Amino acid sequence: MNKENKLEAEIIIPKFPRNATQFYHLDKSQDWVRELLIELNEKADEKPVEEYLNETSLTIDLEILKKFTPATGEFLLVKGSIKATYATQCVRTLENMEDSLTTGIQACFIDELKSDDEIYADQSETFQENEMYDLYFYVKNKASIKEMIHEQIFLNINQYPVKDAERELVWGKEQSTSKQ
Repeated sequence: MNKENKLEAEIIIPKFPRNATQFYHLDKSQDWVRELLIELNEKADEKPVEEYLNETSLTIDLEILKKFTPATGEFLLVKGSIKATYATQCVRTLENMEDSLTTGIQACFIDELKSDDEIYADQSETFQENEMYDLYFYVKNKASIKEMIHEQIFLNINQYPVKDAERELVWGKEQSTSKQ
């Protein structure tokens, strides 16, 4: 299995090989992956962006397969995983902290012209090749891998990171100066 370490943010469907799984290992050396990591780190504010980039990571492993059926036309099946360690803020104390994310991906890109078909209308998943996939549509023969990864990251990150759940909050104490 030969893994590539470069993938454009958008895949041009006609140029992608059919029936041959392509493997990718992406990290912050790829411009669009770096942009996603910068966005993940944006809640942390004690250091410059570059320092957070040096201290954090985002890796994406993908298997992409282009298939064709007469009913569906050309479509992409994307499987893989996202792993990130990023800087954020604790929702309790607003202190900077590190958090992590590990999640799997199963996405299917189908031509947007099929989006009105009864089988795909108002659906967020599709059954292809005996498995369920999150449903995405490609537009003008371009599948936005970056947009799909962005969505998967922000659907799966910890929305309420807490640095120390046991720590007493200074601002939460009852401070009363009046005598009762």
